[in-house]
Amino acid sequence: MTNTDTKTSWTPEQTNNILALVQKLQGLGIDAKPSGIEQGPVVTAYLLDLGKSESINRVMRRAEDFALSLDVDKVIIQRIKGKIAVFIPNKERTIVDFKDVLYWYLNDEQVKAAKLPIPLGVDFHGDKAFLDIADCPHLLITGSTGSGKSVFEAAIVSSLVYKFSASELNLYLVDTKKLDLPLFKEVNHVKSVADNLDDFHTMMFWIMTEIRRRNSVMQNASVRNITDYHLIERRIKMHIRRFRLLKVGSSNAVRLLVRLVFTSSPVHREPMLRLLAVQLRLICHAVLLYVVHPK
Repeated sequence: MTNTDTKTSWTPEQTNNILALVQKLQGLGIDAKPSGIEQGPVVTAYLLDLGKSESINRVMRRAEDFALSLDVDKVIIQRIKGKIAVFIPNKERTIVDFKDVLYWYLNDEQVKAAKLPIPLGVDFHGDKAFLDIADCPHLLITGSTGSGKSVFEAAIVSSLVYKFSASELNLYLVDTKKLDLPLFKEVNHVKSVADNLDDFHTMMFWIMTEIRRRNSVMQNASVRNITDYHLIERRIKMHIRRFRLLKVGSSNAVRLLVRLVFTSSPVHREPMLRLLAVQLRLICHAVLLYVVHPK
């Protein structure tokens, strides 16, 4: 939600924060004026217009001073939309309903186009946000006690289970505290939940073995990632369907198979050669039958 039209649309809390920011800016001798507010469920962004001769770094270094003036634990200052945004925590947080986020997550076109998306909730604009972890396979979730790490992890697992079938996605979970993730043990997608070090070592050994196997398969297929590998597989299957439409033992089928043998990756070349051998054998039989029985 954006409040940039009139000052009358600001809440009392936002008005007090604006006045405190103005006073602090004047006290520090910084040429900057508030120009708008963008409210999210947890933090509100107060946008500042800097003077033409004012340095951005001079404002960025004043986060602790603003936090002290506003009597909050932390203030974050970033540059967005060509302006300086001062992010101040809301005194009263708005609860983000998981059901609403999940409905958006399952129906949004951008989410559908992503490979492995997870919902993040609502940003300071009030818009739903997601992250494609296929682009960042190493994800670290941090926070103080009671900040919602376990709830966020449960939301990630629940969202992935709703979006993908058990044949598309397998989950291997580790929770040595035995408190949160064991709740998902009965879900079809979850193949294992390690709640002690012995189970964890066994799981990691299997995962590393599977990683080496997949790397070997992709190396033989001359591809760098699993997306390219699936692309090659789809292309081969498409050619196989075209091959099945051709007359068995025909010259067109042989030409198609010869082209596949020379264009396919090493991992797919062997089945192509077997099919080619069958076709050549059928053609030889047809020639022999024609010689013995011209009719």
